[in-house]
Amino acid sequence: MLWPSCLPIIVCLRTIHETESDLTSKWLKLTRFRFFVIIISLAFIYHWLPLYMMPVLAFFSWMCMMNTKSIVLSQLTGGGGLGWGTLQFDWSQITAQFGSAIITPRWAQCNIFIGYVLVIWIILPILYYSNLWHFKTYPIVLQNFFNLHPNATYHSDTYHFSVTFIIGYWFYLASFVSLIVHTILYRGHDIIRYASTSLKKRQNDIHCTLMSKYLEAPDWIYGIVFSCAFVCACFVCHFGGLMPWYYLLLCVSMSFFILLPTGIVVAETNIRMDVIYLCATIGSMLIYNRITSVKHTTTIATFIGYTYAIQYQALFLLSNLKLGLSYSKII
Repeated sequence: MLWPSCLPIIVCLRTIHETESDLTSKWLKLTRFRFFVIIISLAFIYHWLPLYMMPVLAFFSWMCMMNTKSIVLSQLTGGGGLGWGTLQFDWSQITAQFGSAIITPRWAQCNIFIGYVLVIWIILPILYYSNLWHFKTYPIVLQNFFNLHPNATYHSDTYHFSVTFIIGYWFYLASFVSLIVHTILYRGHDIIRYASTSLKKRQNDIHCTLMSKYLEAPDWIYGIVFSCAFVCACFVCHFGGLMPWYYLLLCVSMSFFILLPTGIVVAETNIRMDVIYLCATIGSMLIYNRITSVKHTTTIATFIGYTYAIQYQALFLLSNLKLGLSYSKII
């Protein structure tokens, strides 16, 4: 697995600590460190301008400026709409969802772009302007829900959502189902083979062969850390009234189950699949009817937090192990 997120860190460390000068940079009369300082300064200016000096550069819809009174044009091209043809220069917003486009493989970017065109340019406008399920009654892009009926009565059990929320949630859940099926069909044989040989035959990978002469951290250390963290979490959830402690077993099981499929995606595409909505869906179905209405919101939030944190920290540990052992050979 490549783990593209490790590559910029390796380049940065080599730029700072490399002693040999690159022949291609001699015409600039710059050392590696001076070149690094110049790039950092330019990056600071590039980030500073959209945030403080010219906020219009962060998100500029030039199509809306052509006709400011058109509601349809505002819905399709505006910042509160689908954002067709908008110009965005704020790098923090560009990389907020899928990470840096520089290190993401081109085939993954093309996959995202094709999906974006099909959903944002074709499916959403058709569903919205055909007024399916009265979607035109609500804004085209909104994450909130509505529970007021036309007669101005409030119904706590009936909710209405915007078209983007429903379609986004549907594709989100469908992506996890397809991810699990894809992992089983295309990776199942490799997973079984590596699981059976990784402990006995360490020569199946050149990096394992090179690092096999060094002592590894014993497995019991990881077991002690996990046991202590799990016991502390049980005490906090039980005595703090946040969540029944036995739900932590489900949090660990869910995180372990989705770690391998999501880890493969991150390692190959540099795209992290957010598990918050999946945890919210499963947690709501299991917890909502078993706990009083006063505490169910806190319980579901705690369930989401623990499941997301376990899965995120596991991926972070795997990324660091790949960086330190495979790429940098740090022991």
